[in-house]
Amino acid sequence: MRKVIWDTGLPDALAGFPDGNDSEAFLMKMPVTLSSQLAEIGVKPEEVEYLALSHLHGDHTGNDNLIKKATVLLQKEEYPGLFEGETVNPALDSLKDNQSVKLDEDHNVFGDGSVIIKRAPGHTPGLQVLFLDLEETGPVLLSVDLYHFTKNREARGVPAFNTDKEQTFASMDAIEAFINPTTFKRQGVIFK
Repeated sequence: MRKVIWDTGLPDALAGFPDGNDSEAFLMKMPVTLSSQLAEIGVKPEEVEYLALSHLHGDHTGNDNLIKKATVLLQKEEYPGLFEGETVNPALDSLKDNQSVKLDEDHNVFGDGSVIIKRAPGHTPGLQVLFLDLEETGPVLLSVDLYHFTKNREARGVPAFNTDKEQTFASMDAIEAFINPTTFKRQGVIFK
C-alpha cells in the first residue's frame, strides 16, 4: 500500500503540556502525538512515500522531522521558506535532505485520481488543498486554511493575515467549481 502524509500538525512535544501551551494568539493542546497515531495504524515513518504539505505554517509542519525518507510535494511558491536560508521551524530543516517535487499546478499523486493535490494560493503564496477519492466513503476535500471556519466558506470571508485576498477568492472559486455536485454525479456523492 502506498503511503502519503498530508501535513504533520503541531509538534509532538506539545503533548508534554497537559494544560496546553499559550502562545501570543492561541492556547494549543495536543493530547495524542502523530508518532503514536502512526504506530497505532502500523505505519513506520520511513515507510511514508510522500509528504505533502499544504503550506509551511508551524501548525501544519510540526512533525516533519519524523518523515525522513519521503518525497516532499509542495507548491513552488512555498519552497523559498523551506530550502532557502534558515527556517523558523526546526522540523523543516530535516526536509532539506529529502527528495522533492516543486509543484506549479494541480498534481495527481498516484495518477489514478485517488489523491489529488489542488493548487489554492491566497492564505500563503503556495497553499494547496487535498482531494481524496476514498473507497469506503467517496470523495473528500481537505481544505486546510482555504477556509478556516464554516462561516469563511459561507460568507466568502478572507482573514486579514492571508497573503493575497484576490488569490484567495480565485482559489475559493476554483475549489467550489471542482467540488460542484455535477462533478461527482456518477458516484452519487455530493459535497456539503
